[in-house]
Amino acid sequence: MERTTQRDAASPEIHPTSRRADGIALGILFALTAIIMAHRWVFDDWVSRHDLLAFFIPWYGYLGDRLAAGDIPGWNPALFGGSPFAGDPESGWMYLPAMLLFPFLSVVTAYKFLILAQLLIAGTATYA
Repeated sequence: MERTTQRDAASPEIHPTSRRADGIALGILFALTAIIMAHRWVFDDWVSRHDLLAFFIPWYGYLGDRLAAGDIPGWNPALFGGSPFAGDPESGWMYLPAMLLFPFLSVVTAYKFLILAQLLIAGTATYA
């Protein structure tokens, strides 16, 4: 009778061909995402949609301005008579891709990179 160790039963062996297949699949996924985003990057009429212009781009721009100035954006004085910013889940505060992109790039360029990052994260997480 063959004796198995606890390690053998708990973690199956991963074959190199399986990793290669995963790498190829993720490469195809990234290539398709790049093709779609290249089209969206050139034909960027989607950026001028009302929700983006009225809500998301000003908020992400404010987030980028405050972070670039070294300030934690707790309050947004431009919305109504002022409103909580860091406490609003749609503000982008504590969303790492937004916090890394908007302080360093123009708002529209950062938003395009944000969409690309979200597609790559979602596709990779869905595949895994």
